Amino acid sequence: MLEEILPGLAHAPNTHPMFVHFPIALWAAAGLFLFLGMVRQREDMFIAGRWLLYIGAIGAAVAIGTGLRAADVLGHDSPGHELVHVHRDFMLAASGLGLVATLGAAALRDRENVTAKWGVTLLALATIGVLTLGADRGAALVFQHGVGVADGPEPSLDSPHVDDHDASHDHSHDSR
Repeated sequence: MLEEILPGLAHAPNTHPMFVHFPIALWAAAGLFLFLGMVRQREDMFIAGRWLLYIGAIGAAVAIGTGLRAADVLGHDSPGHELVHVHRDFMLAASGLGLVATLGAAALRDRENVTAKWGVTLLALATIGVLTLGADRGAALVFQHGVGVADGPEPSLDSPHVDDHDASHDHSHDSR
């Protein structure tokens, strides 16, 4: 049944890729809203940023759990094994920063402490920076080392490429 509904996920070696993008997107949006809320002196934007921090923290907890499980399954002989540790460390650091920013934002609820709000905003922006470094290492694991990517059949150089779709449009796969 899963293969019919979600054929890609049915063949995935783990669920980590399904969850990693949530904290990245949510915390990036949180940083933007917090910053704009402070610069424009718009409390509604700061509140939106605070809620994005909360939801991002939940997403980070799930991403950490699935990521640690995925790393355990990989084993020490997998390609890019050392990079897995670098990726993990960056993401745990980002999650720690994000959690501190989230707790700080929660503590500031209904308070007008501008200095503390700037502190939360800067923590959120620092979270984005460290998250970006960790996401880059995760991308390197996938795109440079093929971690989590199934080995497919090698394309044949002897047979021409055939498109199995409507030919009413013109496009070429030739790179010349």
